[in-house]
Amino acid sequence: MNKIRHFRIKLIFIFGTVLILSLSVFSYIRINNLMKVSALVNHTNVVKLDLETMFSELKDAESAHRGYLLTYNKDFLDQFNHALINVELQLNRLDFDTRENYSQQRNIELLKLFTYKRIKYMQSLLVIAETTKISTEKLLKGRVLMNTLRKQVTKIMNEEDFLLRVNTKSLTKESLLTPLFTIFLIICSILVLTVSYYGINRELKVSNVLKSDLESSKKDLLEANTSLQKSNQEIALSLYNKRFLAEFSEKFSNYKVQNEFFNSLVQYIADITHLDYVLVGKLEHFPQQDSVVHTMSVAAFGKLIDNFTYALPDGPCEQVTMGAIYSYPTNCQISFPKNQTLKDLNVAGYVGYPLIDSEAKAIGIIAVMHKKNIEDPETLSSVLKIVAKRTEMELERIKNEEILEKKNISLEEKNETLAKMNKELESFTYISSHDLQEPLRKIQTFITRIIDIDADKLSDNGKNYLIRTQESANKMQNLIRDLLAYSRLNIEIFPKENTDLNLLLGEILDDLDEDIKDKKAIIKLNGHDEAKIIVTQFRQLLTNLISNSMKFSKPETPIIITIENEIIEGKEVPFENKDPDLNYNKITVTDNGIGFESEYKNRIFEVFQRLHVTKEYPGTGIGLAIVKKIVENHQGFIAAEGQINRGATFTIYLPT
Repeated sequence: MNKIRHFRIKLIFIFGTVLILSLSVFSYIRINNLMKVSALVNHTNVVKLDLETMFSELKDAESAHRGYLLTYNKDFLDQFNHALINVELQLNRLDFDTRENYSQQRNIELLKLFTYKRIKYMQSLLVIAETTKISTEKLLKGRVLMNTLRKQVTKIMNEEDFLLRVNTKSLTKESLLTPLFTIFLIICSILVLTVSYYGINRELKVSNVLKSDLESSKKDLLEANTSLQKSNQEIALSLYNKRFLAEFSEKFSNYKVQNEFFNSLVQYIADITHLDYVLVGKLEHFPQQDSVVHTMSVAAFGKLIDNFTYALPDGPCEQVTMGAIYSYPTNCQISFPKNQTLKDLNVAGYVGYPLIDSEAKAIGIIAVMHKKNIEDPETLSSVLKIVAKRTEMELERIKNEEILEKKNISLEEKNETLAKMNKELESFTYISSHDLQEPLRKIQTFITRIIDIDADKLSDNGKNYLIRTQESANKMQNLIRDLLAYSRLNIEIFPKENTDLNLLLGEILDDLDEDIKDKKAIIKLNGHDEAKIIVTQFRQLLTNLISNSMKFSKPETPIIITIENEIIEGKEVPFENKDPDLNYNKITVTDNGIGFESEYKNRIFEVFQRLHVTKEYPGTGIGLAIVKKIVENHQGFIAAEGQINRGATFTIYLPT
């Protein structure tokens, strides 16, 4: 009978082993197929990403090329060359990634051909631009090359999308089947193990029933005894903790802080525990150095002593702050032979508890030490745990006070620095308005007198030099006047008031009457009449924007400037720092002038930033910087949009 039973068990094991091995091999094949299909999907995504990166770098090169043709700034030329290097790298990566796809290799070869044609053409324009101005026809030819290149990129992308769809379909199929076979393998394994366990367990029960009953009875008896002892200890500890908590709450009901609290705490613990040493310490960490503990209060043999500092490593305090072990009731010096503090105090028993801040970081420690072994470490740990929360609050309060004090000191230093800067700014304003302008006025006066009185005595070159000197002096005076206006915007404070924009615009048009007639400008105001503004500053803002539009108008084309004002909700303002609870005046100033590239829409508001040469469009490069500063003084926002030869639009958002 036993032989038949053993044969059945062997047969079950052999059958189960063969079944599990067969399913494992099949599952491995499925998983391998899944990994291959996943790799193909990933490869397709990599090719698409490299293609997009290559095209993006080529567009960056084209933008830098256009910027250099417009400004002749060498920085754009450096950006252009850097972008070409990246394009070459991306083309090599695409060639490598598609090496096993004949169709895509053909497409990549065409892509290289079109790309090199476009690059060669841009480089030829750079050579031409050094001597002559690039014509529109040549620029349009470059756009045709770019469109051809874009079509080739789209063709490659479409083929990769087709491969992605095919591989994704295969991946979905493999992803569905592989888990099913895995689950089936697990179920079969569980069934084989269950049947095997049942057969073996039944045999063991028959042969060892008496031994099992005896061991079970012995185990039950030991568990009952252990449970009874644990219950008695918990009852005793609970009664002790309740009594200690009541005494602690009564003693510290009056709020004490810092040294008074820490001194009272360690004295109280020393009195109730009768242990040799009690301390509360604060952790301090140093970069590339050992951390230390600065004691806030220490009691030795029932009396307060001077605070001291000791190293954290190689001691029980380090283990406590790491959350490892809190109690070392015996042979403490043997456990930590390198710790000098334990040797100096001749400590045998130690119990500690970490102090944790609101960010769950250890900031300190509360510990008791004894020259003899500690008899009841569990009760002592419970006591320290009770007082730890109040101690943590006090340490964190001290930490926050120290941080606040440092911030206050830093703020005072910044205020002093700001006061010095304001004083220097006032000095600069005074120099600009008096010391710098006075010599210029004399230069202009003397030159005017020479031209008016002694013009006949001067040669043509002399007259030319004097006129050019006078023009330079005028430019210098305009620059100083604009710098002075810009600096005053930072220090002058004016109240905002509701103002009729029609009246304000009328005054501005009277001031600009000659320029308006000369440019044959048409200026219109539409929409809401009123806005809450600083009148003097907003007059300067509109004057600068209108003058800017007339200055950058197209030759022999009447300039049309349209100013529109409407009230919108704060949530419609496209800036992050907006106040969604306020309403805003949305004021737009639109013209039909020469416009600008959209990539310069932020740069034009910077001081001394110019997009055009001074001879064609004179100015100081500060006008739009003043406009932005005025908008900021109104707690508002400004944005600019432009298109070449189609005009520019400045949009201003002012809180109502």
